[in-house]
Amino acid sequence: VARTESSMGVAEASDGSSTTPFAKPQGATPSTEADSPPSPPAPLPEQEQGDESEAERQGRKIPVIVVDCHRNPQPNCAVQGIDLEAAVPVAGLPVKAAAEVYNASSVAQQRLVKLLLDEAEEATSPVLNIPPQGRVTHTFMFSFKRGGLHRGEVRLVGDDGSKFDDRRFFTMEVDQGIPVAVVSTQRHEIRYLNDTFYVEQALSPARAGGGWALRVTTLTAKDLVGEPLNAYAVLYCVNLPALDADAAERLRQYIENGGHVVWICGDNVQPDAYNQMNQQAKMGLLPAPLLDLRTAGAEQGKDAWNVAFLDKKHKALMSLVEPPSLYQSVLVYKYVRTDPKAAPGAWVLARLDDGEPLLVTRKIQRGSVTLLGTSCHVGWTNLPRRPIFLPLLARLTFDLAGAEQAYHTTLAGSPLVLNFEEEVRPITVEVIPPSGTQNRLPTHGEENQKGQVFRYDDTHDVGFYLLRPLEGTKTKQIAFSVNVDPDEAIPTKIEQEDLKERFGRTEVVFAENPEDLTATLKSIREGKSLWTLFLSLVLTVLVFEVFLSNRLTPEPDEDELSRVPPGLRRLAKKGAA
Repeated sequence: VARTESSMGVAEASDGSSTTPFAKPQGATPSTEADSPPSPPAPLPEQEQGDESEAERQGRKIPVIVVDCHRNPQPNCAVQGIDLEAAVPVAGLPVKAAAEVYNASSVAQQRLVKLLLDEAEEATSPVLNIPPQGRVTHTFMFSFKRGGLHRGEVRLVGDDGSKFDDRRFFTMEVDQGIPVAVVSTQRHEIRYLNDTFYVEQALSPARAGGGWALRVTTLTAKDLVGEPLNAYAVLYCVNLPALDADAAERLRQYIENGGHVVWICGDNVQPDAYNQMNQQAKMGLLPAPLLDLRTAGAEQGKDAWNVAFLDKKHKALMSLVEPPSLYQSVLVYKYVRTDPKAAPGAWVLARLDDGEPLLVTRKIQRGSVTLLGTSCHVGWTNLPRRPIFLPLLARLTFDLAGAEQAYHTTLAGSPLVLNFEEEVRPITVEVIPPSGTQNRLPTHGEENQKGQVFRYDDTHDVGFYLLRPLEGTKTKQIAFSVNVDPDEAIPTKIEQEDLKERFGRTEVVFAENPEDLTATLKSIREGKSLWTLFLSLVLTVLVFEVFLSNRLTPEPDEDELSRVPPGLRRLAKKGAA
């Protein structure tokens, strides 16, 4: 839909509605803002109408022309969605892309879809048989050859009723170099003896060609006081004694400001001391109170416990629940019991076969705390030597850091929003839309919003948008993929009355002849002519007058006709009629 101005611009919609493929708003630390179809606006109170600006009043005078293009629809298919899934976002490891194709026509169709990565064709699907008004999903398996930011696209092969919904864009970043710190009490000369040995190996595995998605730094407990903790996305606190007041307070502030702490138990973890530390930190360091230490043996009636439950609802664990032997083979010889029921919001992610929690997490303001009740060394458990250990820590880290598969997508017409909560003054952000033009725009402050906010509204072109802060503490480039609203492919018409109601007080004009808009545009410019109506009324009056005249004129009687000569009677009857 377009409002007509001096040029009388007109917009068309294939579904007969007033929306174009790029007109429906929807909307990233990055965030997107979703917006539902506009609801009918309520009448403004008199006071608000009085406060309306002259520009707003003039804007309502500009009519909207709607052209119904649904007269003879062509068969159309659309790529309506892409689901990306990877065990970890790392170059060389498999990625699954599930593309959903929708057939909007009333006849079955056979189509091909192809996958493009960084503008190069990667794969093509077999022929997809799509039933009328039905959907088919095809899954591509691929891997990225190098780290960094990648742009992808799933595209239908061939032409159909609408070219706008034949493509679906996505972005994905791999080997992102997420900063992670591993904190221990001290460093041994023999690496194997470090409490953090297996944790460091899992977070920094040796890879051919080098490169990894995590950048790991090792710290000691003393470093927590002077180290800039906000530089790390996740902190692993491995077998630490209870922290002193200064270190605990810094850790609490780090968590409240969006940091994530993972506690891993061991011989140095004393439940009473940890609970006291947590109380002094306003209950902001632990996911749940600690109870006691349990050790397998004759007293417990078993040599070890095994992991019996993983919560598949958690994003980091959902791909680790099958087969069950993957986690059931984990044996635990010692663990610290926790009491999640005493901590509102605590989420048990893993349990032992005696029902006790082993892995517990809880959100605290903008950050989170997680506790593994056993150690990550072989004296307490065989977990570090099981195949699940590396993907468990890696996926947990990516999820906590908010970098799981790191891609951002939204719909055309939605604003792109970046939050810079640490910035106190405006900074400049460079935006490169699909057209390639560079725009440099400032951030601004918003009411009830901490720091600075950047909002970019001109997203009516589908494709890739690159955003990069040129100043401030975070200057990393972020890529958004902007796509057509998948609902645009659904062949549902909006009734005229409903459409008028959605536009409120703005005048809506429906084209009488979609093939020729001359008459519609002329009627808007010049108004509707009354000559046709006037002539129709005159003709109606004349016909009605003749009818009344015939009905009210009396017929001549037989006496009058008898006086007429015989040869003229028929003519007299005809004249009388």
